[in-house]
Amino acid sequence: MAAQTDGMAQMSLHASPFVRTGTGLLVHPAGRAPDPEGLCPGTGVMTMAGERPVEDLLPGDRIVTRDRGAVPLAGLERISAQYVPVTVLAAALNRQAADTVLPAGQRILVRDWRALALFGTATAIAPIRRLIDGEFIAAGPRTGGDLWFLSFERPHVIYAGGLEIAVRG
Repeated sequence: MAAQTDGMAQMSLHASPFVRTGTGLLVHPAGRAPDPEGLCPGTGVMTMAGERPVEDLLPGDRIVTRDRGAVPLAGLERISAQYVPVTVLAAALNRQAADTVLPAGQRILVRDWRALALFGTATAIAPIRRLIDGEFIAAGPRTGGDLWFLSFERPHVIYAGGLEIAVRG
């Protein structure tokens, strides 16, 4: 459930009901298919050296964050997962980047009219699936593939694929 702090509705940044198996797959304890977080291969992440594909990042790279400026990447993990891909068209969310594909469970920072309409606050952190409208933000059929997880010393909002992406600490 979302908690209200400082005028921003936030989903939990730390807790996750999913468990990683020995093969690296995410599994929900109740046996449901997960809606994992992560970045799809090819997603550009803003670093101090410019935008770089997520798969080219290394621990120690300085990632540009909304909340703390440039911070070092603590770790990067690639897993194989089943997920629902959500395509965010470049025209959505008032941005000029190319289309971006994210897993439905990836949380983003929302700070336009959608935040007020959907969450009753000026800004919110929520899974991209909550913004699906079928036109500018659309879900595709469940698929499998690699996802990349960035880790930091604490939670941050980073810039990736032209979006403000929430990442766990």
